[in-house]
Amino acid sequence: MQQKQNIIHMSVRVRLKNLGLDVSPFVLDFLSKTINSWGDVAETILRDIDCDEDYGESCTALPCGIFLFGEHSAAATGLHMIDEQAFRASRHFSDIYILLEMLSIPCLAVEASQTFERAVARGAISAQSVALVLESLLSQRLNNNARTENFQHLDGATEEDACEQLVQRDDFTSILGLAETLALSRDLCVQEFVKLLYMIIFRWYANESYRGRMLKRLVDRATSTTDNGRGVDFDLDILVTLVCEEQEYIRPVLSMIRGVAELANVDRAALWHQLCASEDEIIRVREECKTEISNMAKEKATLSQKLSESEATNSRLKSEMKAEIDRFSREKKELTEQIQEVESQLEWHRSERDDEILKLSAEKKVLHDRLHDAETQLSQLKSRKRDELK
Repeated sequence: MQQKQNIIHMSVRVRLKNLGLDVSPFVLDFLSKTINSWGDVAETILRDIDCDEDYGESCTALPCGIFLFGEHSAAATGLHMIDEQAFRASRHFSDIYILLEMLSIPCLAVEASQTFERAVARGAISAQSVALVLESLLSQRLNNNARTENFQHLDGATEEDACEQLVQRDDFTSILGLAETLALSRDLCVQEFVKLLYMIIFRWYANESYRGRMLKRLVDRATSTTDNGRGVDFDLDILVTLVCEEQEYIRPVLSMIRGVAELANVDRAALWHQLCASEDEIIRVREECKTEISNMAKEKATLSQKLSESEATNSRLKSEMKAEIDRFSREKKELTEQIQEVESQLEWHRSERDDEILKLSAEKKVLHDRLHDAETQLSQLKSRKRDELK
Protein backbone atom coordinates (compact mmCIF):
# COMPACT_ATOMS: atom_id res chain seq x y z
CA MET A 1 0.00 0.00 0.00
CA GLN A 2 2.83 2.36 0.94
CA GLN A 3 4.61 1.56 -2.33
CA LYS A 4 1.46 2.39 -4.29
CA GLN A 5 1.16 5.71 -2.50
CA ASN A 6 4.80 6.52 -3.28
CA ILE A 7 4.20 5.72 -6.94
CA ILE A 8 1.14 7.97 -6.94
CA HIS A 9 3.10 10.83 -5.35
CA MET A 10 5.92 10.40 -7.87
CA SER A 11 3.44 10.36 -10.73
CA VAL A 12 1.80 13.55 -9.47
CA ARG A 13 5.20 15.23 -9.19
CA VAL A 14 6.19 14.15 -12.69
CA ARG A 15 2.93 15.56 -14.02
CA LEU A 16 3.46 18.83 -12.12
CA LYS A 17 7.03 19.10 -13.46
CA ASN A 18 5.80 18.60 -17.00
CA LEU A 19 3.16 21.28 -16.54
CA GLY A 20 5.71 23.74 -15.16
CA LEU A 21 4.22 27.23 -15.10
CA ASP A 22 0.91 25.94 -16.44
CA VAL A 23 -0.08 24.45 -13.08
CA SER A 24 -3.45 25.88 -12.09
CA PRO A 25 -3.58 28.17 -9.00
CA PHE A 26 -6.36 25.92 -7.70
CA VAL A 27 -4.00 22.94 -7.91
CA LEU A 28 -1.34 24.90 -6.05
CA ASP A 29 -3.88 25.87 -3.41
CA PHE A 30 -4.91 22.21 -3.09
CA LEU A 31 -1.24 21.23 -2.74
CA SER A 32 -0.80 23.81 0.02
CA LYS A 33 -3.81 22.53 1.96
CA THR A 34 -2.70 18.91 1.51
CA ILE A 35 0.81 19.60 2.80
CA ASN A 36 -0.52 21.47 5.82
CA SER A 37 -3.12 18.79 6.59
CA TRP A 38 -1.33 15.53 5.81
CA GLY A 39 2.06 15.24 7.45
CA ASP A 40 2.91 11.84 5.98
CA VAL A 41 2.15 13.06 2.47
CA ALA A 42 4.36 16.12 3.03
CA GLU A 43 7.25 13.98 4.28
CA THR A 44 6.92 11.60 1.32
CA ILE A 45 6.97 14.48 -1.17
CA LEU A 46 9.95 15.99 0.65
CA ARG A 47 11.91 12.75 0.39
CA ASP A 48 10.94 12.43 -3.27
CA ILE A 49 12.22 15.95 -3.98
CA ASP A 50 15.45 15.26 -2.13
CA CYS A 51 16.05 12.06 -4.11
CA ASP A 52 15.13 13.61 -7.48
CA GLU A 53 17.86 12.93 -10.05
CA ASP A 54 16.49 15.33 -12.63
CA TYR A 55 19.06 17.96 -11.76
CA GLY A 56 19.42 19.75 -15.01
CA GLU A 57 22.79 21.46 -15.47
CA SER A 58 25.26 22.45 -12.83
CA CYS A 59 24.86 25.73 -11.05
CA THR A 60 27.93 27.06 -12.80
CA ALA A 61 26.04 26.97 -16.09
CA LEU A 62 23.19 29.12 -14.80
CA PRO A 63 23.24 32.85 -15.54
CA CYS A 64 24.18 35.07 -12.63
CA GLY A 65 23.11 38.38 -14.08
CA ILE A 66 20.19 40.64 -13.19
CA PHE A 67 16.72 39.26 -13.99
CA LEU A 68 14.05 41.21 -15.80
CA PHE A 69 11.06 41.32 -13.45
CA GLY A 70 7.63 42.59 -14.26
CA GLU A 71 6.05 45.43 -12.29
CA HIS A 72 4.79 44.40 -8.85
CA SER A 73 1.04 44.79 -9.37
CA ALA A 74 -2.13 42.75 -9.82
CA ALA A 75 -1.60 42.88 -13.58
CA ALA A 76 1.91 41.42 -13.43
CA THR A 77 2.27 38.85 -16.18
CA GLY A 78 5.55 37.23 -15.17
CA LEU A 79 9.20 37.35 -15.86
CA HIS A 80 10.44 38.13 -19.38
CA MET A 81 12.55 35.02 -19.84
CA ILE A 82 12.68 33.46 -23.25
CA ASP A 83 15.91 31.46 -23.03
CA GLU A 84 16.38 27.77 -22.41
CA GLN A 85 17.16 28.24 -18.71
CA ALA A 86 13.65 29.59 -18.19
CA PHE A 87 12.18 26.34 -19.50
CA ARG A 88 14.37 24.27 -17.19
CA ALA A 89 13.53 26.56 -14.30
CA SER A 90 9.81 26.07 -14.87
CA ARG A 91 10.15 22.28 -14.46
CA HIS A 92 10.86 22.68 -10.73
CA PHE A 93 8.16 25.29 -10.24
CA SER A 94 5.89 23.00 -8.19
CA ASP A 95 8.77 21.57 -6.15
CA ILE A 96 9.90 25.04 -5.11
CA TYR A 97 6.32 26.04 -4.33
CA ILE A 98 5.96 22.96 -2.11
CA LEU A 99 9.27 23.61 -0.33
CA LEU A 100 8.34 27.22 0.33
CA GLU A 101 5.03 26.06 1.76
CA MET A 102 6.82 23.60 4.02
CA LEU A 103 8.96 26.40 5.45
CA SER A 104 5.87 27.61 7.31
CA ILE A 105 5.32 24.17 8.91
CA PRO A 106 7.43 24.00 12.11
CA CYS A 107 7.97 20.24 12.04
CA LEU A 108 9.17 20.34 8.40
CA ALA A 109 10.89 23.74 8.21
CA VAL A 110 14.40 22.55 9.05
CA GLU A 111 14.29 19.53 6.76
CA ALA A 112 12.76 21.63 3.98
CA SER A 113 15.59 24.18 4.30
CA GLN A 114 18.20 21.42 4.14
CA THR A 115 16.49 19.84 1.12
CA PHE A 116 16.34 23.26 -0.56
CA GLU A 117 20.06 23.81 0.07
CA ARG A 118 21.01 20.40 -1.36
CA ALA A 119 18.84 21.02 -4.42
CA VAL A 120 20.50 24.40 -5.02
CA ALA A 121 23.97 22.87 -4.57
CA ARG A 122 23.34 20.21 -7.19
CA GLY A 123 21.75 22.70 -9.62
CA ALA A 124 18.15 21.48 -9.44
CA ILE A 125 16.84 24.86 -8.22
CA SER A 126 17.90 28.13 -9.78
CA ALA A 127 17.20 31.74 -8.98
CA GLN A 128 14.91 31.98 -12.03
CA SER A 129 12.76 29.18 -10.62
CA VAL A 130 12.38 30.93 -7.28
CA ALA A 131 11.52 34.19 -9.04
CA LEU A 132 8.74 32.41 -10.96
CA VAL A 133 7.34 30.90 -7.77
CA LEU A 134 7.44 34.21 -5.91
CA GLU A 135 5.60 35.88 -8.75
CA SER A 136 2.96 33.16 -8.58
CA LEU A 137 2.70 33.39 -4.79
CA LEU A 138 2.27 37.15 -4.80
CA SER A 139 -0.21 36.99 -7.65
CA GLN A 140 -2.14 34.30 -5.79
CA ARG A 141 -2.14 36.42 -2.61
CA LEU A 142 -3.49 39.41 -4.54
CA ASN A 143 -6.21 37.26 -6.09
CA ASN A 144 -7.08 35.82 -2.66
CA ASN A 145 -7.35 39.34 -1.26
CA ALA A 146 -9.69 40.31 -4.06
CA ARG A 147 -11.81 37.18 -3.52
CA THR A 148 -11.86 37.87 0.22
CA GLU A 149 -13.24 41.36 -0.35
CA ASN A 150 -15.93 39.96 -2.63
CA PHE A 151 -16.59 37.10 -0.23
CA GLN A 152 -17.32 39.48 2.62
CA HIS A 153 -20.14 41.10 0.58
CA LEU A 154 -21.83 37.81 -0.28
CA ASP A 155 -25.07 37.00 1.54
CA GLY A 156 -25.23 33.87 3.65
CA ALA A 157 -21.48 33.56 4.20
CA THR A 158 -20.71 32.19 7.62
CA GLU A 159 -18.28 33.84 10.01
CA GLU A 160 -16.06 30.77 9.96
CA ASP A 161 -15.74 30.86 6.17
CA ALA A 162 -14.93 34.56 6.28
CA CYS A 163 -12.20 34.01 8.85
CA GLU A 164 -10.73 31.22 6.75
CA GLN A 165 -10.61 33.50 3.73
CA LEU A 166 -8.95 36.29 5.72
CA VAL A 167 -6.10 34.11 6.96
CA GLN A 168 -2.88 34.93 5.11
CA ARG A 169 0.52 33.55 5.82
CA ASP A 170 3.54 35.81 5.95
CA ASP A 171 5.57 34.33 3.07
CA PHE A 172 8.21 37.04 3.45
CA THR A 173 9.32 35.84 6.89
CA SER A 174 9.76 32.22 5.81
CA ILE A 175 11.51 33.13 2.53
CA LEU A 176 13.85 35.58 4.27
CA GLY A 177 14.56 32.93 6.90
CA LEU A 178 15.43 30.52 4.09
CA ALA A 179 17.82 33.06 2.56
CA GLU A 180 19.52 33.61 5.93
CA THR A 181 19.83 29.86 6.47
CA LEU A 182 21.31 29.29 3.01
CA ALA A 183 23.74 32.18 3.59
CA LEU A 184 25.46 30.01 6.22
CA SER A 185 26.43 27.47 3.57
CA ARG A 186 30.05 27.26 2.39
CA ASP A 187 29.05 25.92 -1.02
CA LEU A 188 29.97 28.49 -3.68
CA CYS A 189 26.94 27.60 -5.79
CA VAL A 190 24.63 28.16 -2.81
CA GLN A 191 26.32 31.47 -2.03
CA GLU A 192 25.80 32.76 -5.55
CA PHE A 193 22.20 31.61 -5.35
CA VAL A 194 21.73 33.48 -2.06
CA LYS A 195 22.96 36.74 -3.57
CA LEU A 196 20.42 36.45 -6.40
CA LEU A 197 17.70 35.33 -3.97
CA TYR A 198 18.17 38.48 -1.88
CA MET A 199 17.85 40.59 -5.02
CA ILE A 200 14.66 38.75 -5.98
CA ILE A 201 13.14 39.13 -2.51
CA PHE A 202 14.15 42.81 -2.40
CA ARG A 203 12.46 43.50 -5.74
CA TRP A 204 9.30 41.51 -5.25
CA TYR A 205 8.65 42.56 -1.66
CA ALA A 206 8.81 46.29 -2.30
CA ASN A 207 6.93 47.21 0.85
CA GLU A 208 8.93 49.59 3.02
CA SER A 209 8.51 47.44 6.13
CA TYR A 210 9.70 44.32 4.31
CA ARG A 211 12.72 46.03 2.82
CA GLY A 212 13.49 47.73 6.11
CA ARG A 213 13.41 44.38 7.94
CA MET A 214 15.64 42.77 5.32
CA LEU A 215 18.21 45.58 5.38
CA LYS A 216 18.16 45.79 9.18
CA ARG A 217 18.90 42.09 9.54
CA LEU A 218 21.67 42.30 6.95
CA VAL A 219 23.18 45.28 8.79
CA ASP A 220 22.94 43.43 12.11
CA ARG A 221 24.70 40.38 10.69
CA ALA A 222 27.30 42.44 8.80
CA THR A 223 28.17 44.38 11.97
CA SER A 224 27.99 41.41 14.30
CA THR A 225 31.13 40.64 16.28
CA THR A 226 30.19 37.00 16.82
CA ASP A 227 30.27 35.91 13.17
CA ASN A 228 33.46 34.96 11.40
CA GLY A 229 35.08 37.25 8.84
CA ARG A 230 33.84 35.30 5.85
CA GLY A 231 30.19 35.57 6.91
CA VAL A 232 30.50 39.31 7.58
CA ASP A 233 32.07 39.93 4.16
CA PHE A 234 29.36 37.88 2.47
CA ASP A 235 26.57 39.83 4.21
CA LEU A 236 28.30 43.10 3.29
CA ASP A 237 28.45 42.04 -0.37
CA ILE A 238 24.72 41.33 -0.36
CA LEU A 239 23.99 44.63 1.39
CA VAL A 240 26.10 46.62 -1.08
CA THR A 241 24.43 44.88 -4.03
CA LEU A 242 20.93 45.68 -2.76
CA VAL A 243 21.79 49.30 -1.99
CA CYS A 244 23.34 49.73 -5.45
CA GLU A 245 20.12 48.42 -6.98
CA GLU A 246 17.99 50.85 -4.96
CA GLN A 247 20.17 53.83 -4.11
CA GLU A 248 17.36 55.55 -2.22
CA TYR A 249 18.08 53.07 0.60
CA ILE A 250 21.68 54.24 1.01
CA ARG A 251 20.68 56.82 3.63
CA PRO A 252 18.48 54.41 5.66
CA VAL A 253 21.22 51.79 5.59
CA LEU A 254 23.82 54.33 6.68
CA SER A 255 21.42 55.40 9.45
CA MET A 256 21.13 51.80 10.56
CA ILE A 257 24.91 51.45 10.54
CA ARG A 258 25.21 54.72 12.44
CA GLY A 259 22.72 53.40 14.99
CA VAL A 260 24.80 50.26 15.37
CA ALA A 261 27.92 52.41 15.71
CA GLU A 262 26.22 54.59 18.33
CA LEU A 263 25.20 51.52 20.29
CA ALA A 264 28.73 50.23 19.93
CA ASN A 265 30.04 53.57 21.23
CA VAL A 266 27.65 53.38 24.17
CA ASP A 267 28.81 49.85 24.86
CA ARG A 268 32.42 50.99 24.41
CA ALA A 269 31.92 53.84 26.88
CA ALA A 270 30.31 51.47 29.35
CA LEU A 271 33.16 49.03 28.86
CA TRP A 272 35.65 51.90 29.27
CA HIS A 273 34.06 52.86 32.59
CA GLN A 274 34.10 49.21 33.62
CA LEU A 275 37.74 49.00 32.56
CA CYS A 276 38.65 52.11 34.58
CA ALA A 277 36.78 50.76 37.58
CA SER A 278 38.50 47.41 37.10
CA GLU A 279 41.91 49.10 36.88
CA ASP A 280 41.20 51.08 40.08
CA GLU A 281 40.13 47.90 41.74
CA ILE A 282 43.27 46.17 40.48
CA ILE A 283 45.44 48.99 41.86
CA ARG A 284 43.67 48.79 45.21
CA VAL A 285 44.01 45.03 45.29
CA ARG A 286 47.67 45.32 44.28
CA GLU A 287 48.33 47.75 47.16
CA GLU A 288 46.49 45.46 49.52
CA CYS A 289 48.58 42.58 48.22
CA LYS A 290 51.79 44.55 48.77
CA THR A 291 50.73 45.39 52.34
CA GLU A 292 49.73 41.80 52.92
CA ILE A 293 53.01 40.55 51.48
CA SER A 294 54.96 42.99 53.69
CA ASN A 295 53.06 41.81 56.76
CA MET A 296 53.63 38.23 55.76
CA ALA A 297 57.36 38.95 55.28
CA LYS A 298 57.55 40.42 58.79
CA GLU A 299 55.66 37.46 60.20
CA LYS A 300 57.97 35.17 58.28
CA ALA A 301 61.06 36.89 59.75
CA THR A 302 59.58 36.63 63.24
CA LEU A 303 58.72 33.00 62.74
CA SER A 304 62.20 32.34 61.30
CA GLN A 305 63.80 33.92 64.38
CA LYS A 306 61.56 31.89 66.67
CA LEU A 307 62.42 28.81 64.66
CA SER A 308 66.15 29.51 65.04
CA GLU A 309 65.73 30.02 68.77
CA SER A 310 63.70 26.85 69.01
CA GLU A 311 66.36 24.93 67.08
CA ALA A 312 69.12 26.33 69.35
CA THR A 313 67.11 25.42 72.45
CA ASN A 314 66.47 22.00 71.00
CA SER A 315 70.18 21.48 70.32
CA ARG A 316 71.07 22.60 73.86
CA LEU A 317 68.46 20.27 75.34
CA LYS A 318 69.77 17.44 73.21
CA SER A 319 73.32 18.10 74.45
CA GLU A 320 72.18 18.27 78.05
CA MET A 321 70.15 15.16 77.56
CA LYS A 322 73.13 13.34 76.06
CA ALA A 323 75.34 14.44 78.95
CA GLU A 324 72.70 13.32 81.43
CA ILE A 325 72.43 9.97 79.70
CA ASP A 326 76.21 9.54 79.75
CA ARG A 327 76.30 10.43 83.46
CA PHE A 328 73.49 8.01 84.14
CA SER A 329 75.31 5.32 82.19
CA ARG A 330 78.47 5.87 84.21
CA GLU A 331 76.58 5.82 87.49
CA LYS A 332 74.78 2.71 86.38
CA LYS A 333 78.10 1.06 85.55
CA GLU A 334 79.56 2.06 88.90
CA LEU A 335 76.53 0.80 90.76
CA THR A 336 76.68 -2.42 88.82
CA GLU A 337 80.30 -2.89 89.76
CA GLN A 338 79.51 -2.07 93.39
CA ILE A 339 76.67 -4.55 93.40
CA GLN A 340 78.91 -7.19 91.89
CA GLU A 341 81.57 -6.49 94.53
CA VAL A 342 79.02 -6.60 97.35
CA GLU A 343 77.62 -9.83 95.97
CA SER A 344 81.14 -11.25 95.82
CA GLN A 345 81.77 -10.23 99.39
CA LEU A 346 78.44 -11.62 100.44
CA GLU A 347 79.28 -14.89 98.79
CA TRP A 348 82.64 -14.98 100.53
CA HIS A 349 81.04 -14.23 103.88
CA ARG A 350 78.45 -16.85 103.21
CA SER A 351 81.20 -19.35 102.45
CA GLU A 352 83.07 -18.43 105.58
CA ARG A 353 79.91 -18.69 107.60
CA ASP A 354 79.22 -22.11 106.20
CA ASP A 355 82.77 -23.21 107.03
CA GLU A 356 82.47 -21.84 110.55
CA ILE A 357 79.15 -23.58 110.99
CA LEU A 358 80.67 -26.84 109.84
CA LYS A 359 83.60 -26.39 112.18
CA LEU A 360 81.36 -25.49 115.10
CA SER A 361 79.15 -28.46 114.31
CA ALA A 362 82.16 -30.76 114.38
CA GLU A 363 83.35 -29.30 117.66
CA LYS A 364 79.87 -29.55 119.07
CA LYS A 365 79.74 -33.18 118.14
CA VAL A 366 83.11 -33.82 119.72
CA LEU A 367 82.06 -32.01 122.86
CA HIS A 368 78.79 -33.87 122.85
CA ASP A 369 80.63 -37.17 122.57
CA ARG A 370 83.00 -36.21 125.35
CA LEU A 371 80.03 -35.11 127.44
CA HIS A 372 78.40 -38.44 126.82
CA ASP A 373 81.56 -40.26 127.73
CA ALA A 374 81.96 -38.17 130.84
CA GLU A 375 78.38 -38.81 131.88
CA THR A 376 78.91 -42.52 131.25
CA GLN A 377 82.05 -42.57 133.35
CA LEU A 378 80.33 -40.53 136.06
CA SER A 379 77.48 -42.95 136.11
CA GLN A 380 79.85 -45.86 136.43
CA LEU A 381 81.67 -44.15 139.24
CA LYS A 382 78.43 -43.53 141.09
CA SER A 383 77.48 -47.13 140.63
CA ARG A 384 80.74 -48.37 142.03
CA LYS A 385 80.61 -45.98 144.87
CA ARG A 386 77.16 -47.23 145.84
CA ASP A 387 78.37 -50.69 145.53
CA GLU A 388 81.25 -49.92 147.82
CA LEU A 389 79.05 -48.25 150.40
CA LYS A 390 76.90 -51.25 150.61
